[in-house]
Amino acid sequence: MADKSVVDLPDASDAKTLNDAFASEVRELNLLELKVYDLTRRVLYATHRDEIGSTENGDAFKTVIGTGKAGLVTKTLPDGSQQ
Repeated sequence: MADKSVVDLPDASDAKTLNDAFASEVRELNLLELKVYDLTRRVLYATHRDEIGSTENGDAFKTVIGTGKAGLVTKTLPDGSQQ
């Protein structure tokens, strides 16, 4: 991705290939959501496309950056439920 978000990739076929790969991981791992960040907290890929390009400060980001490894994080929603 070379610090480009999936929507910034110049080759549409590269973007489709990457989107397909991430969608496959979401299905295979039975995830509700998947995000990929750069080191400046920018969302390079997100299951919810409107989040791509945004800046992240949530617990998931802090966990991933703090360990330097991919991880799964339980998200607590405003109503107290968890994903």
